[in-house]
Amino acid sequence: MDTDGVGEEAAGEERAHFLPASGPPPAETKVPMSAQQRHVILMCVLFLFVVEFSMYIMEPPLQAIMEDFVCHGLYPDQVAMAPRAEPDSRCKNPNVQTTLAMARSWLMWVGMFVPLLVQIPYGMVADKYGRRPVLFSGLLGLVLSTTWNVIVLRHPDAFSIWHLLPGSIALLVGGGAPSITAMVWTILTDSTSASNRTSLFYQMHAMMLLLSAAFRPVAAWLLSIDPWLPMWIGLVALVASMFSTLLIPETLRLRKLADLEHPVLAKGRRGLLQTALSAAAQELSRIWHFIRGPRSIMLLVMADGLMNPIYMAFEMNMLQYVTNRFKWDWSAATYLTTVNKVTSVIVLLVVLPLVSRTLAKRYAMEVSPRDLYLSRGSILLVTAGSLLTAVAAAPWLLVVSLVVFSFGSGFPPQLRALLAGLVEQDSLATLNTTLATAETLMGLAGVPATGWLLSKGIELGGAWMGLLFVMTSACAALAAVAMFVWKLPTGSSAKVEGGYCLVDRHEPVTADEGADASRP
Repeated sequence: MDTDGVGEEAAGEERAHFLPASGPPPAETKVPMSAQQRHVILMCVLFLFVVEFSMYIMEPPLQAIMEDFVCHGLYPDQVAMAPRAEPDSRCKNPNVQTTLAMARSWLMWVGMFVPLLVQIPYGMVADKYGRRPVLFSGLLGLVLSTTWNVIVLRHPDAFSIWHLLPGSIALLVGGGAPSITAMVWTILTDSTSASNRTSLFYQMHAMMLLLSAAFRPVAAWLLSIDPWLPMWIGLVALVASMFSTLLIPETLRLRKLADLEHPVLAKGRRGLLQTALSAAAQELSRIWHFIRGPRSIMLLVMADGLMNPIYMAFEMNMLQYVTNRFKWDWSAATYLTTVNKVTSVIVLLVVLPLVSRTLAKRYAMEVSPRDLYLSRGSILLVTAGSLLTAVAAAPWLLVVSLVVFSFGSGFPPQLRALLAGLVEQDSLATLNTTLATAETLMGLAGVPATGWLLSKGIELGGAWMGLLFVMTSACAALAAVAMFVWKLPTGSSAKVEGGYCLVDRHEPVTADEGADASRP
């Protein structure tokens, strides 16, 4: 479960929901949190810590074990990976690596597609029976899926690598990672006031970035001892995270209290299946209406969707790329991929707030132009980082390319902030749904493509190994073209197009708002 990419998206969406559509922001005093609210937040932090630990600890060894599994299937005389054993050089042969790349890609594709089938029904269950049962069942499905993977990988003589795919069926229980992420942010939304919510989501997102940067070196160290050691630790931690959901208080009653203040929204209860189908039809109708709206908005939506295969390549395929390009072991490759995580934390917590504050305070730059210029700068850095990665023939050049790429890590939240300032408040939910749909579709198309390009590059060898990142460079370049072609609306009055309003945010901003604009 890549909770970074998801947490980033969730944090961006929540920030978007609380940006004013036009006019100066209302003067709002932060409401002190009650003891119950602090307890809910503390339990969510504990849960996220445990589940993030389990995911990041298991990710690198899982790839190493899968490589060993494929290698044993092609070379039966190959000895299974042992603690501190010298790796078999045959496991880096193109036939092993291409099979591994395609198997991992299809495993990711099925893992994305299966939860899509049950996301809306589980959302309805959460609204009717509570958030905690859905959160628990989501972790249960993830535990079952991971357990199946462990059983298959422990018996290379009885299974093939493709027997991992049926394990994703278990994600029908609870909806997998998307459902888990949605429930965590829903619980936090239920238990915090609007005045506290933005800063809380920013802090939670920053915490997940820090955890990602901290746990990868731990995974690398454990991997150097024995690949199965972090796998067992991660599985135990995943089971612990499942039971830790029972410590999180149920927050549905808080939402029901809010519904009592808006009886129009609360009435009309129907059967669960009928409600789910009706909600799905309404969402599809709103998305289609939105897509048929102004082409300028869809340019930005396209730019956001193009980032999905880029981050997928850097997050999910970088380890295998490094081990093949430089003939490193999995432990050393894991240490190297920590570079972009650390840089992203510094960029998001220090660099972007300082740049945004400077633009707002010294140059009196307004909100929308500032978001646009920062987005353009970030996507150029993403493009440059991708291109450098494609041609990086030495480890030091790859480190430089990862640092350059990480300096563009603010692009998704900046783009979402820009989009949120262009639509009226009642269109924000449709905007976020449209963005999520575009990202999902690009993900489903991008996963097989990234796997094929990685395997083809490994098969061709040499400079062709960077073929995957040539594709990510092309995607980033297309997104950059979209950002530079798109222009801010002119004029001070909002105009209605396609059933929703485009507004021009030309209100003055304070230094504090300037610092907030770069927050994810």
